[in-house]
Amino acid sequence: MRAALGEGHTVLRFLFWLGLALALAGLVWALMPTPGVDTSYAPRLRHPHFGRRGPVVLIDEAHGNTHTAPGLYGPLARLLGAAGYRVQRNRQPFLAASLETCSVLILANPSGFDAGELDAVRIWVRDGGGLLLIADRAPAIEPARLFARAFGVDISRSVLTPATGAAEPSGLLHPIRSGRLDFDETTQLLLLAPGPTLLPLDSSAREVIPSRAAAIESGRGRVVVLTDADALAARLIAGKPYGINTPNADNDQLALNILLWLSKRI
Repeated sequence: MRAALGEGHTVLRFLFWLGLALALAGLVWALMPTPGVDTSYAPRLRHPHFGRRGPVVLIDEAHGNTHTAPGLYGPLARLLGAAGYRVQRNRQPFLAASLETCSVLILANPSGFDAGELDAVRIWVRDGGGLLLIADRAPAIEPARLFARAFGVDISRSVLTPATGAAEPSGLLHPIRSGRLDFDETTQLLLLAPGPTLLPLDSSAREVIPSRAAAIESGRGRVVVLTDADALAARLIAGKPYGINTPNADNDQLALNILLWLSKRI
């Protein structure tokens, strides 16, 4: 009898220590930086934005996204937070109730969703929401195309374009490229990796970056489609910064201007 009780206590102790070890391993894994992310990135704001009660921004991570707030878009979340946006994580399907509390939804490289979610986002945008849709790699391009086509833009699955440099002539600048009129927020030098080409389907889409980014007004809301997710991240590629952490480039200002436009501040 005592031997049986002793064996039972031994099993319980083993299960306790095993559970504790797994929990600690999970905590360590969760706290480890995502490979390739510039953990030293510190936002630099040229001009003031909001106070503590800025617009709510949802970064999606419920659809197999490659870029999320705990991962590759951690630096972007810090940049937006420094500007006064209230950045939150979306970990549930797109529903009217979950979208109504936010001003901007960032959806980067989703792996899939159902038709009801697409309808929910379309209605939310029509009623005044701002959607930043980003897709630059398979298998995310195909589901992202459904969103893009719903707002008047198609994403090519095969055509690649080179990196983008200087801005267009000033008379052709979209507000996203010029920023707020009261400040010098023009984006002159933008670094983009080769990626899919955007194909406007109707006149509602205006090019922000030729063949790579487009802005659309849809009902009372707005949509921006971009085909380089890392352009708004802060990566270290072969030891060199790429994205919003790139010195002497305006990718960080582009990110802020996109959010300002989507939240109707410009």
